[in-house]
Amino acid sequence: MPNSAFGKMGFKKADVISLCGTMAELDFSDSLNKVSCPVLLICGEKDAANKKTSKELCQYFNNACFHELAKTGHEANIEAPEELAIVLQRFYDNIR
Repeated sequence: MPNSAFGKMGFKKADVISLCGTMAELDFSDSLNKVSCPVLLICGEKDAANKKTSKELCQYFNNACFHELAKTGHEANIEAPEELAIVLQRFYDNIR
């Protein structure tokens, strides 16, 4: 991304890169089993960057489920908004 894109966010590009680097080092895996609320992890079938990790992440929670949106990539809210809404509504309905 060009520097100008970061300026609109109020950050310098180097600062965002530095922040992302420190976030990559965070590891909360030992604490995730303490989350007591239901967890829904949603990922697009074609989201190669996040699907494997999302499935693995699901295993760390005590009360989690994973849902894969068919024929969808990384931007599920744009690519499959109706299916995403249905999945979310079903999840919310089941935790009431």
